[in-house]
Amino acid sequence: KPRPFTMEKRTSLFLLLLVVYCGAQEQKFNPMLFSSNFDWTDKLYKDKKTGQILHLDFHSPTLINALNLIGVNGLRYPGGNPTNCWLWNEEIFKTHPCKFCERFKTKAPLAKMIPKNTYSPPAFQHGLSKGRGPVMWDVNILSATQQEMFQLLHYLKNNLADRDVKFLELGNEYYLGDYADCFPNATSYLHKAHPVASLGYSLW
Repeated sequence: KPRPFTMEKRTSLFLLLLVVYCGAQEQKFNPMLFSSNFDWTDKLYKDKKTGQILHLDFHSPTLINALNLIGVNGLRYPGGNPTNCWLWNEEIFKTHPCKFCERFKTKAPLAKMIPKNTYSPPAFQHGLSKGRGPVMWDVNILSATQQEMFQLLHYLKNNLADRDVKFLELGNEYYLGDYADCFPNATSYLHKAHPVASLGYSLW
């Protein structure tokens, strides 16, 4: 039985065809097409031998040089799946019963034990993202309440220059079946996303 042609496969095929087309035509296109997540949450863990909480540093010269070497121009914060559980104004994980939030239950207590401003938007903007294209700021609209969503935007407004907030994304991959209970259709997504989008428009 053939496997279904899923949204993920369609997206991957589209991006492949886009790259092939641009290469064949020798077109110059927007370098922001080659932006990237930065999966810092996988490197937040407790060392079993020493008990020390280990984490990445957004100001690490090694990481910054690596990004420069591979030519990443734009970054997405806080990244794919972490978006749906992360409150950046408090630097905490607020988990949700859906499948993709499961792995962050073990990260939640660790995030509370590291110094503040380690994983904040200003640390990201002035560290890994410094000198690159605009950050894609991805807002948690899954586990956050509407009031918390508004606080996330006001935090950006109060802690970053307006020129540093060019792109807002509202959630991550809600078309996947694992989120069907939360967003069964586009209308349910719009119901949560519209007030946040409206606030973002008014702030910037």
